[in-house]
Amino acid sequence: MGVLRSILHIATLGIVDSNEEVARKNTPFVFPYNMSESDFSNIAISVAKPIKRLHVSVDNQFVRGTVRTSSGINTWEFTIDFNDYGTLTGNYWMRYVENSDSQIPYNYAKQLSSAIVDYLHSNQ
Repeated sequence: MGVLRSILHIATLGIVDSNEEVARKNTPFVFPYNMSESDFSNIAISVAKPIKRLHVSVDNQFVRGTVRTSSGINTWEFTIDFNDYGTLTGNYWMRYVENSDSQIPYNYAKQLSSAIVDYLHSNQ
């Protein structure tokens, strides 16, 4: 009985998380009063510049990255979602990472998140 209860509890947590994720994603996104889409795009691009193999583009709350492989022959992509229940707070979710072995998307997302938080706090 205890094992069945544990399995049911874990399954329920997964459903709650799924519903919460759906609610977050479905909340219409609006940039905060102190940051425009252009500001967000400029920050995303400037944070990516030091990473030589990375090129990013911004589409509303999404940052799409394209990374050249070390050999320079191929590329792979990732997408970061900055929609935090309809606004930009610095919180993010990795929507897609084509190369899960690479730390580039995760390190970039952390750096960009920090830059967003700094910008929002300095422009209150």
